Amino acid sequence: MINKIEFHSSQEIQQSDFQSLIDISVFIHNSKSISSLINSLKLCSKLIALELNLNNCIIEAKQSEKLGLALKNIENIQLLTFCFCFSEFDDSSFFALSKQLLPKKNLKSLKLQLSNTQISNQSISYLISILHELSDLKDLELNISNTLVRELDISSLVQGILNLGLQSFNLKTELTQIIGGLGNIFEQGIAYPVFTTLVKLKLEFEQILFAEKTFENICSFIKLAKNIKDIYINLNNSQIDSQELSCLGYSLSELQNLEQLSLLLNKNKFKEQDFSKLCLVLGKCLCLKSLNISLIENQISVQGEMYIIDQLRNTLNLNVLFLNIRDCLADEDQSLSFLLRNHLRKIKNLVKLSYNFY
Repeated sequence: MINKIEFHSSQEIQQSDFQSLIDISVFIHNSKSISSLINSLKLCSKLIALELNLNNCIIEAKQSEKLGLALKNIENIQLLTFCFCFSEFDDSSFFALSKQLLPKKNLKSLKLQLSNTQISNQSISYLISILHELSDLKDLELNISNTLVRELDISSLVQGILNLGLQSFNLKTELTQIIGGLGNIFEQGIAYPVFTTLVKLKLEFEQILFAEKTFENICSFIKLAKNIKDIYINLNNSQIDSQELSCLGYSLSELQNLEQLSLLLNKNKFKEQDFSKLCLVLGKCLCLKSLNISLIENQISVQGEMYIIDQLRNTLNLNVLFLNIRDCLADEDQSLSFLLRNHLRKIKNLVKLSYNFY
C-alpha cells in the first residue's frame, strides 16, 4: 500500500489509483483542476491524512460543497489541512465546505490556512460553534491574517476549545483588534480539559490592537495551561506596554514544565528595565532550556543589553539561545558592542548560540 504521495497537476490526479492511498498532499495551481480532485477523492475510502493546497484559486460555494461531500464519506480520515491562502474563498464557500465535512468525530488534526481570503467573523463564529463536537481533536491551527475578520472575539474562541483535549493550538492573525473578556472562564480554571492536555501553544499577534484587559486575560489562559512545554508568541508591533509585558512574564513563570520559549517583541517601545524584569521571572522556569527572543527596534542601549545578558546568565540554565537585537541599540559604540558579544559567549552550558546585533 502506498503511504504518502503528492500531486501537482490534474493529470497526475486522474492517472493515480486513489483507492490505495492513506496519506496524500495535493497542490492545485488553477481552479479547473478542482473538479478532477473532487472526483478522485470520492475513491479514497482508506484515506487517513489529507493536505489540500488550493492557494490562489477560485473556490466557489458549489465546489466547496462537493469537496465537503467527497470528504464526508471518508470515515477514517484523522488529519486535515486546508491551505486556501490568497484564494477567492468567502463565507459562503466556508459554510458549504464545513457543514458537509464537520463535525467528524474521529478528526485529530485540523489546520486551516485562510490568510488573505474573504472570510469574515461569520465563518469564525460558525467554526467556533462546531469545535466542541470534535471530541478527538488534538491539534488545531487557524490562520486568519489579512482577512475580513477585523475584530476577533478571543473569549468565544477560547470557550470553543476549553472542553477539547488539545495538545497543540496555533492561532495567527494580523491587523486585527482582539476583544473579549475571559473572567468567568478562569473561575473553574484547571477543571477544563485543555488546561491539562495543552503542551504546545503558538500565538502570532502581529500589528494587533488589544481591547482593555484582553491581553491580561490571554496571559491568564497561558498561566492555567500548566503542562505546556513549548510556547511561541509573536507580538511584533502590537503596542503592548510594560505592564502587559510584566503580566506575560508572570504567567510564563508559572509554567514549571516549559522547555522552549520564543518571544518576538520587535517594534515596540520597551526599555532594558522591562526585559531585565522578564529575564528575572523566567528564572523560575527551571525546565527552560531553549530561548529565542527578538527585540528589534526597542529602546535599549548597549549597556542595557549587557545587563539583560547578565540576567540571562545568572537566572537561566539555557542550552540554546537565539538573541536578535538588530536596530534597537540606542548608542553604537563599537567597543561596547564587541564587549557585548564576548559577554554572551560566557553564558555557561550553551550548546547552541545565535545572535544578531545589527
